[in-house]
Amino acid sequence: MWPFKRKPFLDPETADWHIENFEWLVSCYSNSQSLTHSQLVLPKPGYFPNDGEEGHALAERIFEQVKHYALIDWPVRLVKRDAIQKSGRSLFEVNQGRSILGTFQSTTDNIPEISYAANLVNEPISLIATLAHELGHLLVHGAPKKPICEADEEEFLTDLAAIYLGFGVFLANSAFETEQWRDDALGTQGWSTSRQGYLPEADIVFALALFVTVKGLDPAEIVSTLKSRLVKSFEAAMLDLKNRPEDIARIRALEGL
Repeated sequence: MWPFKRKPFLDPETADWHIENFEWLVSCYSNSQSLTHSQLVLPKPGYFPNDGEEGHALAERIFEQVKHYALIDWPVRLVKRDAIQKSGRSLFEVNQGRSILGTFQSTTDNIPEISYAANLVNEPISLIATLAHELGHLLVHGAPKKPICEADEEEFLTDLAAIYLGFGVFLANSAFETEQWRDDALGTQGWSTSRQGYLPEADIVFALALFVTVKGLDPAEIVSTLKSRLVKSFEAAMLDLKNRPEDIARIRALEGL
């Protein structure tokens, strides 16, 4: 029957999960890592300057910049790994297909340790997204209240925490990659794909739109830095959130926005 209703970008239950857990983060960090003082970090010139560092020195510089934008001044150790293996129950990882890109774990000296795959230095967008995800563990583990999500959803919450810290564009742009390959010797070619992180790409885009809506940011700047194929999804998510004014007002009131 006409008129047809527009299908929501995310199903209502999933959208509720994002709003409720984002609200939990705001309620936990209204003073320190507050949305009032956070900013949207973008893959644009000027955000991550360097002085020609290479290898681990470059990773350390980027890590300090990520911590700065995330308003995190707690001691955290950064370690380079050529190959990352699971080493215990306290280890949390961010994956790309079968490869482990980064880990977070507690240590005996009480200084959290974040490791990253050495090859990520050549992929700065993925490196920044990985480091932001691992720093998200600090927010989740250091929160004054127990997470409201299920225990097996903690890595999803950690992705959401990285978006809460301002790194949503980096997570969105690195979540799903396609790459064409060709082998002239064998006369074959094709496409390979890979996924990074835990939240599905659509969820990351929705969470980014939630961050932008609550903060009252101009969506145009985000659109200019997102992968082109994500723009329509982002606009659809923004429209969905426009139709949830009570949820947005409640979160903004918590933050005093």
